[in-house]
Amino acid sequence: MHADVPEVRPAEPFTVFRAIPLKAALLAQLDAHPDGLTIDLSGVEEIDTAGVQLLLLLRREAESRACALSFSAPSEPVRAIFELFGLSAALRPMPAAGDGGESGGMVDKARNAVVQEARELLLIMEHTLACMAAGGGSSESVNEIFRVVHTIKGSAALLGFEHLIGFTHRLESALDHMRASDQEPAPPLQALLVDCCDYIAELVDAIAAHREAAEPDAGRRDRLELGLSDVLAGCVGPADGMAAERNAPGSPAAHPGTGAGPQHWRIELRFARDVLRSGMDPVEFLRVLESLGSLPEVRTRAEALPPVADMDPESCYLSFSLLLAADCGRDEIENVFEFVREDSHIVVEPVESATIASLQGGPADDARASASAGAGNGVDAAGGWPSEPAQAYVKVPVDRLDALIDLVGELVISGASAAEAAHREKSPAFQEAARSFETLVGRIRDATFTLRMIPISEVFQRFPRIVRGVARPLGKEVRLTMTGGETELDKSMIEKLSEPLMHIVRNALDHGLETVPERLAAGKPATGALHLAAYHDSGSMVIEVSDDGRGLNYALIRSKAVERGLLGADESLSEDQARSLLFEPGFSTRARATRLSGRGVGMDVVRQRIESLRGEAEIVSREGQGTMVRMRLPLTLAVIDGFLVAVGDSFFVIPREMMVECIDPRRHGIRDSAIDLRGEPLPCLRLGDAFGLPGRGSRRESVVVVQYGRAQRAGLVVDRLLGKIHTVIKPLGMLFDKVGGLSGSTILGDGRVALILDIPQLIQRAATAKAAHAEATDNARL
Repeated sequence: MHADVPEVRPAEPFTVFRAIPLKAALLAQLDAHPDGLTIDLSGVEEIDTAGVQLLLLLRREAESRACALSFSAPSEPVRAIFELFGLSAALRPMPAAGDGGESGGMVDKARNAVVQEARELLLIMEHTLACMAAGGGSSESVNEIFRVVHTIKGSAALLGFEHLIGFTHRLESALDHMRASDQEPAPPLQALLVDCCDYIAELVDAIAAHREAAEPDAGRRDRLELGLSDVLAGCVGPADGMAAERNAPGSPAAHPGTGAGPQHWRIELRFARDVLRSGMDPVEFLRVLESLGSLPEVRTRAEALPPVADMDPESCYLSFSLLLAADCGRDEIENVFEFVREDSHIVVEPVESATIASLQGGPADDARASASAGAGNGVDAAGGWPSEPAQAYVKVPVDRLDALIDLVGELVISGASAAEAAHREKSPAFQEAARSFETLVGRIRDATFTLRMIPISEVFQRFPRIVRGVARPLGKEVRLTMTGGETELDKSMIEKLSEPLMHIVRNALDHGLETVPERLAAGKPATGALHLAAYHDSGSMVIEVSDDGRGLNYALIRSKAVERGLLGADESLSEDQARSLLFEPGFSTRARATRLSGRGVGMDVVRQRIESLRGEAEIVSREGQGTMVRMRLPLTLAVIDGFLVAVGDSFFVIPREMMVECIDPRRHGIRDSAIDLRGEPLPCLRLGDAFGLPGRGSRRESVVVVQYGRAQRAGLVVDRLLGKIHTVIKPLGMLFDKVGGLSGSTILGDGRVALILDIPQLIQRAATAKAAHAEATDNARL
């Protein structure tokens, strides 16, 4: 908000007797100051329900006008009544939605910071809940979730995001009571916390989209808050041992109001419209109830407040949902409302002990045994990673990290140049210094590149919520497990992996896993299994997504291939070929598209994305037993282990993970662009021809056998083999935008440039050119 926002300081009572002129005066101030207004409440010494309604109405009206309204210095009476009503958040400043200039930029930065922090914290919460569901929770788990929610609430309060503040405040209160009980939450309560986590994520998404004024789903919020109220009822009061005694048949607690500890009551209040005119203020009723015991939960509903033009300041529009902990009976509570009972809607019900028991944490073994029962959302997200001691972190902007890595890359090149110079000088002292320098630079390089490595759990932790959201409308029960979350991968690769992984998981849920009736009919458990795994293998990262669903229907794949003209009706189709067809653009076995899949768009994009990361994807499936998609990737895109080759005066780097062997073509002979390799024809491509480069005319050519895609092999014919190279990858300039078959460049120790080959793209480009040439030749003959 700007420092010059006008301020008004009303000094009159905010009561029903002044409500009509007060409404007019406050709206006039809002009309006069459309950009922003501060109302100093320090002079308000008297306030009742009518005054609260006016302030809520004014705030809502300011929000609709995108006016930055702030209530400052609330007096003790104002603060007390807003606390009693559970509306303290309404007194916090509200930023202008359309504030521009420098202030607007600061607000946007603050908004982005709140959103980013909240999303990171929600990942921690999801991880903790997943560990809890898998039986790996502890008393510290609730403390961890409490800290997450408390931090999100505090950040939201800085910018006045009311919906997020209000919900996290209620969740925080429930978690505080859970901490006091010092018990691991039972599965139904775990499910409630999972739903609360999902709802907070929706509120954060709304803030990110500048839609924080509109609550995503008020009905859902009411259901969640009702569950949190039950938590409050179940977690306050004596310890469990005493609870069993109190709830025994014939015990005093079995009969409310007998004085053996507080009984918990749910009270719903909706007063008659004219209750204020009759001199009956809801504030007084709440204070009387508070005198009977305590009010651990007060929810004030303002949904009935009409538009500003229709609002009668002397009418009562607020309603209340209360939780009362008191040593009294129903009659004593209902007597509080004796004079308003006839014209108001008043419900007083005890909170049943069964409800309390279902939400209270029981023995850990019971919680684990029933964890698979889940909680009505179709998914049991389990299989997290063990809790580890908290580490200290310093957040560094990514652009600074990238700049550091670029500088280290230059240092590596300088080190290689120094080594080359030392080799030429043939000075032992110079060579020893160059070796020491090169070793130190290598250690700096390795340490720096680890800064970009982050655990794959950064991606994996998003999937419990995604799986729940997809499985529920499909009517499927899914148990998600994850292993290898601590496995690290380059940050840039993790960002690019999110979309392919998302598509594969959605495919598994939609295509792979069956509905409950289908699984039972097939003799399988009702709950399907979906597993995400990550591990290192031979210097690469392997990621697997597997399910125990229906597997691939090879007969259906063949039928669709024939239907699309990809296969002749009499041709055979191996299982390997069938799996390869799934990566073809536009290929789908679905007869009808759904909102999730069936349009033939996806797996081809997955393959393209994986290959662009110098990786490969494959499918393993057994009909009726399940499917696994396996992706193999390099650990980083910043450096490359390669093999240096030369064609004429040009240098190229072949990624080592794609190399199979090097052979002498003189022993095999190259005919019609192919070579006989141990009885099998191997297609060959002259690298010089591919890039239009003159060779040296040497007869000492070599063939480098490379493997790419689904076990496809080819030979690259080069002039010279120069050996292994471990170097930093540099991006290509705009000059190479239209040159296919290249993925980057690097600088050699002597200062010359070597181009890094994109093998799949290079082979595809050559095949396309060959096909076009053959077609042109045929046309010329005609």
